[in-house]
Amino acid sequence: MGANPITITVPAGCVGQIIAMSNSSSAQQRVTVSIDTAQAAVFQGSGTATPMSLTTAGGGGSSVPIAPSAGVQNCSLLFEYSQSPSSWAPSAAITPTTTTADNLTTIQIAAANNSSGTEADTVVLISLFLLEAKKGMEQAKLGRYLNLSLSLSLCLITSETRNLGIHL
Repeated sequence: MGANPITITVPAGCVGQIIAMSNSSSAQQRVTVSIDTAQAAVFQGSGTATPMSLTTAGGGGSSVPIAPSAGVQNCSLLFEYSQSPSSWAPSAAITPTTTTADNLTTIQIAAANNSSGTEADTVVLISLFLLEAKKGMEQAKLGRYLNLSLSLSLCLITSETRNLGIHL
């Protein structure tokens, strides 16, 4: 079992996105994302293999952007679940998995409701792309690259949860 909240270090010169998915039809899931001093963003949702939506600052979105920075950024993620609308409890069994290929790093974090027995009631995917190594890459090409990596990663998340015996 890992720490909750969990802190991920984002290297200098990286751009990326954070998305969240619920795998629990029995409880609401919530993830609060704080990147250094920026306003916190909150994902919330329920359902099996359901993308979670942002509920803060206008809401309705489905991803939190990570802007490039000259220095290292710290990204804190707090995982919670609720069986009733007014009572939130911290999730358990947070297990980050990091995969790096070329300039792309994906970090998958799965968290479980304390009562559930699975380790994938909430899944967060962080995709980071190191810009400094590809300074000549056009912005549109970078966007397509990140969207493709997120799509492939969601397929991998679905596949991995099935391997754990969780059927989406």
